[in-house]
Amino acid sequence: MNFPGAELLALLQDVRTLYSEVARLLSTGEELLRERGWRGAASDSAATAYYSTGLDNPKQWMASEAFRFYRSDSEAQGVLAFVSVLLIPHAGDWDKLKLKEPLVTAGWFQYAQIPTITTSVQWHSRWHGYSATPPSSDGTWIETLAEEIEEAERSRYKYGFSCARTFGRPLVQIVGPAELDSLIIRPLLEDIGRARR
Repeated sequence: MNFPGAELLALLQDVRTLYSEVARLLSTGEELLRERGWRGAASDSAATAYYSTGLDNPKQWMASEAFRFYRSDSEAQGVLAFVSVLLIPHAGDWDKLKLKEPLVTAGWFQYAQIPTITTSVQWHSRWHGYSATPPSSDGTWIETLAEEIEEAERSRYKYGFSCARTFGRPLVQIVGPAELDSLIIRPLLEDIGRARR
């Protein structure tokens, strides 16, 4: 270890503070969406996945992203929406997910029937990160139609959606609830509304 002890401790405390701020961002997003008729799609409050607790995989001790999925049976049947914070690529994703900085991403997937939120779906919270190299961070929407994806990939990863639409913004732009609403939540709901007309 090349860090002086006090600097190392401060760095680790900063990471803990960052995670607390990300949790607050996601909680605020959940409140804003609930006010507009959306509810959490998962049966629990899990916001991270794909990390390791084992000695054999220390690169995944830290969460790479935090996310929440949402649904609204009255507003948009078959739509699985999400808000996600991409912090760093997963250990095996350095060549696929090239972040210049942490991003807040959001988007939605169109399903005939929304799946249960398990590890087979949770990784979709990273979808925007895979959409371009590097992924856009200016609020530009990117659309992926399932029919455009090779059949082998669709079968391997069990994509059940017909369409995915995502966008991203730098995490540092989201400094409070007003920015979260204007830069993430409102554009998300407006896009879902336009697409469903």
